Order: sequence, then structure tokens, then C-alpha cells
Amino acid sequence: MTFKQLNSKVKNGNIVFFGSSYLAGFPVAELAKMYGLDEEIYNRSIANLTMDQVQSYLNLCVLDFMPGKVFLNIGEEDIKIGGFNMDNFISKYVWLLYTIHTKTKATIYILPVMSSSPMASALNTALEELANKYGCKYIDTIPALTSERPVLRTFELLKAYLRTHPLNFADAMEAGNNVFFDNNNSMTNPTLAGSHALS
Repeated sequence: MTFKQLNSKVKNGNIVFFGSSYLAGFPVAELAKMYGLDEEIYNRSIANLTMDQVQSYLNLCVLDFMPGKVFLNIGEEDIKIGGFNMDNFISKYVWLLYTIHTKTKATIYILPVMSSSPMASALNTALEELANKYGCKYIDTIPALTSERPVLRTFELLKAYLRTHPLNFADAMEAGNNVFFDNNNSMTNPTLAGSHALS
């Protein structure tokens, strides 16, 4: 089933993830259900997506939803391209944020490029500055890279921001401190990231 067919059955005001390879393989909807979250989450990320391709997919993968929250994770494929131009990339990211801001009422969350390479680190610094400048929220998920269970650790860093109702005290502490723990002791398989979450 295509994204267009799936989109015909979704409700407005929910949560959309839009990114490249890392998010395309991240089972956010499945993990949300396993952790007891009842929010509707749609992962419309596309493997190998670059910033130059974003415009072609933006309506289908983000704007058509009229989402309440959008999580963006673009750049991992761009930094692999020879002659990567940071300024050009950031200017296109500004266009992306402006378009989402003007066409939806969504809160925008920017996620870093999940890599410890010097190029990724420089880009992530620029993305955090971009988030602060344009009224978005930057979520630092980089600590998950050194975790024994990186998929679950990434989700724990995101979990508090996925709620569409007011945070309880525990989630507020998590969001404020970026200190998260896996309190689902029955979950022992952190290798779910090989599947695409399209629901």
C-alpha cells in the first residue's frame, strides 16, 4: 500500500515523523504502543532521502496530514555527498521550516543526524541553532549512539515529546533532564529498527 492510500484514512492533528534512512527504519509507532502511548503516530520517512528531494515529498508525507507535531530528521544522506555545502543545506532547511510553519499549526521538532562524525557534529550544532532561531524544539538523541540498546534509548529520549496531552511529572522530569530509563523490563529485543513503521 502506498503512502497516498494510507493517508486517505488518517486524521488531522496527529504526529508525523519525516526523515531519511535512520527514521525510515525506526519503529516509532510500534514502540509507542509497547510503551502504552495512545497517540496516533505516522512515520513517513524515506530511506536515502536528501534535502534536495524533500520538496517532492513534503505534501504527501507531512502537509496533507495537517499534523499537530512534526519530527524532522534530514541530513544524514546529504553529508555523505561530496562537496557538501553547509550554508546551502541550512538555507533549504529554513525553507522547510517556513513551509511547515505557514501551512500547518504544527509544533516542529528537529532531530540530529545520528552520527558521531565531525561533519555530523558540525551540522547538528547548526540544526540546534536553527531550532532556537525559528521557534522549533531540538531534541538531542545523540547519547543513544553509545547505548547498549540504541533504538530503545532513542525512543526514551523522544517519548515525552510524543504526548499530545499535558506531561505528567515523570515525563516532565525526563524531558528536562534528558535522563531516561527503560522501565519496561519485559522488552528484551532492541533490534526492531530493521522494520519500517508505516502506521
